[in-house]
This record gives sequence, structure tokens and C-alpha cells, in this order.
Amino acid sequence: MKKIFKKIPLWLIVVLVFLLLRFTGAFPEVMGSMQRVLLWTGLFNARPQAAASAPRLQEHWLLEDLDGKRIDIQDLRGKVVVINLWATWCPPCVAELPSLRNLQARIEAEGKDNIRLLLVNVEGTGEREKVLRFATRKGITSATYFPLSPEPPLLHSKAIPATFVLSPSGQVVYRKKGMANYDTQAFWAFLQSLQ
Repeated sequence: MKKIFKKIPLWLIVVLVFLLLRFTGAFPEVMGSMQRVLLWTGLFNARPQAAASAPRLQEHWLLEDLDGKRIDIQDLRGKVVVINLWATWCPPCVAELPSLRNLQARIEAEGKDNIRLLLVNVEGTGEREKVLRFATRKGITSATYFPLSPEPPLLHSKAIPATFVLSPSGQVVYRKKGMANYDTQAFWAFLQSLQ
């Protein structure tokens, strides 16, 4: 049996493992777990800085939560809003979800009604059941939304994950493309400073 494995090239084993992960749907989870190790190093911690002047979001953006409740981003004026664009098939998105789940838990535990987290899934409403199962498994159902209208130009991103923070006046005071750890005291202090 050992002779058979010695005759199989390593590249073929790697390709077979990749295909197995890809076709079983485990690829984003496995890669996300591997990338989560990078987040633990602290190298990818969110490092927001106060902006002297930031553009103000003027457009309406209609979102729907997993229960079918609709909100307009303009209805959240007066609150600090953290918007994260993500997808279930995106390993960096999967990697940063635990930090966002912890951020949501902190918002709820401290009773911060003036801070909202919106995890906006960009896969489309046709994937609602898949996203619901994923969000339930990851414990992010209370913050998961689907866009019902095109995102405003200030929140447009060709890359995901992408995270934006809106001040209570609607200014885009933070933007990050790529994964980051949002479960840090520095990021929490930044959100608190915007209130």
C-alpha cells in the first residue's frame, strides 16, 4: 500500500484534496479557519483613524434582514453604523466573521442601541436559504441583511470583505477592504468616540 502512495505525485494529491474541499463546499470554511490564524496574530487588527473630513452618505439603500424586515440606511441616521459586505463562499469573509460576531455580542451586552452592525450578504436574495443556514451556524442571524437596491457609490467595493463605518451624521469615517479583526479594544474605542 505504501508503494502505491509513493508513486502518486504530490501535486496530484494536492489537486485531489482541493477538488474534494471545493465540491463538498468545505473550501471557504477550511481556508477561513487557516486565515483566522493570521487574524490572531494581531497583524490584521482594524486600525481606524479619525478623519478630518469624510464624505457623507446621501443615498438611500434598502436592506432586508433574515426575517423579511426592511430598513433604509438613511433611517439609521443618528447611530454609528458598521457595514460589512461579505459572502459565504469568501474565505477571508468567513475568517473575520467570529470577530464581527463578538462585536455584535458586545454591542448587545453593553446595550449600545446607538451602534448598529449590518452584515450585508452580497450573494443575492436567491441564496437566502443557504445564507440563513450559514448565518445560523455562525451565530450571526441578528445582524445579517440582503441588499434590495444597489449599494450607494460610497459603499461600492469590488473586493470583499469590505467594511465601512458611518458616523451618526452619515459620514463614511472608516473603510477597509480585506479581512480584519474587529474584536479589539481599539476598534471598540473608535466606535465609542463617534457617538
